[in-house]
Amino acid sequence: MSGGGITTDPRIGLEIGDYVVTELVAAGGMGAVYRATHPPSGMTKIVKFILAEFVANLQVRERFERECRAAVRLKGHTNR
Repeated sequence: MSGGGITTDPRIGLEIGDYVVTELVAAGGMGAVYRATHPPSGMTKIVKFILAEFVANLQVRERFERECRAAVRLKGHTNR
C-alpha cells in the first residue's frame, strides 16, 4: 500500500515557553508556520520555523528574520 499513511509532525506538541505547538498552518520555501496555544488562557500565537537546511546560510537566515519582524509589525495594523 502506498501513500495515505499518517505522518506525525514532530513539532506538534512541542513546548515553547508557556505555549504548546498545536497545528501546522502553512509551509513554504524557507520554513513552516504553526499555531501555538497557551493552555491556561487559550490564547494563540503563530510560530515560524526555518527549515534546517537554511540555518547555516546567513543570507537566508537574515531574510527569514526580516520577514518575521515584518509580520510582527503587520499584526499591529489588523483589527483582530
